[in-house]
Amino acid sequence: TPTVRDGDAQLVLGRDYGITYTKNVNVGTAKLTFTGRGNYTGSRTTTFTINPRSVSGLAVAPIRPKTYTGSAIMPTPSVRYGSKTFKLGTDYTFSYANNVNKGTARITVKGRGNLTGSKTVTFTINPRSVSSLTVAPIRDKAYTGKAFKPAPSVKYGGKTLTLGTHYTYSYRNNVKPGKAAITLTGRGNFTGSRTITFRIKPRAATLSRVSSTRARTLTAVWQRDTLATGYELSYSTDKSFAKGVVRKVFTANGNT
Repeated sequence: TPTVRDGDAQLVLGRDYGITYTKNVNVGTAKLTFTGRGNYTGSRTTTFTINPRSVSGLAVAPIRPKTYTGSAIMPTPSVRYGSKTFKLGTDYTFSYANNVNKGTARITVKGRGNLTGSKTVTFTINPRSVSSLTVAPIRDKAYTGKAFKPAPSVKYGGKTLTLGTHYTYSYRNNVKPGKAAITLTGRGNFTGSRTITFRIKPRAATLSRVSSTRARTLTAVWQRDTLATGYELSYSTDKSFAKGVVRKVFTANGNT
């Protein structure tokens, strides 16, 4: 509110004069008109300038951390001054930087219209857990006495990931028959680890002799395998094994 004086006397708003404003919201030249009251008459108009406000002093709502998706992450910032929320496109625009890979992404807010200047805010992109990756199943292997080292095929969102850039892996129990394990460890945009397993089967058993000395009895002889924990024997009265198949499991090494 301006101060109005008549010589040394300060006039009183409402008693001696009234004020009306024109174009006093947005950037530009605003007008105010004084109109006399009581002992004063007539009117007088003067102007003042409304300058744009710098966005450096505005509040930009914090952006929560995001998780890597393989694509650009583009949250929309909320810009406020006091209780007023500004409009995107009318009052400001913004642009992104470093908003794909893990790390610190940036949003630069630029003023328009009643706002001027720029302000940069940041948000965090965290690496994604390898638990969300797709790993192709690994087929069973037959024991050879040597370490099996199958290379896992790893994908995220349909995209094949790169060994060394996105993940590494190591093996456990990958020589002898049993359950072998591959430990997949994230790198770069991926974090954590997970275990993939595959089976190493013992060597196929070879029957040395099959005989029957009396009806409804069967004697089968095969060579011991010290790495085998048991054997499964299947037999049938049907030559094609299409029906009447009987399976027997033997848990001890040796001939039966």
